[in-house]
Amino acid sequence: PYPNFGKTLSGTFQWSEPTSYHSNVNEQCPVDYLMLGWKSQHRNDVEDRSFEILCGKMDGVRTRNCKETDFVNEYDRPMDYNADRKNSYVITGMYSEYSSIHRDRRFKFTVCQVYQENCT
Repeated sequence: PYPNFGKTLSGTFQWSEPTSYHSNVNEQCPVDYLMLGWKSQHRNDVEDRSFEILCGKMDGVRTRNCKETDFVNEYDRPMDYNADRKNSYVITGMYSEYSSIHRDRRFKFTVCQVYQENCT
């Protein structure tokens, strides 16, 4: 799903620490890293999820023009989001807001354009 410029992912990967339940979440990859995945753990007793994101660095690839999306879903509605790959945007982080009224979350994402390091 990511523009690969004929590059491979380096051995530099890192999972974030699990987030707290019932709190807003702001998980961002380091500069020039891409968000490669995420996982969550649901607990029925608190009716919420804890999240971790996986960040990785692609050899010779940098990020620029980073921005945060608007919320991509509403409470109690499905969430489905894809970065604008046509313009080389990838996801590099996520923000999630918890509502105790809805017992649900809505999400924003940080997206950045990727480019080859040796290109101007």
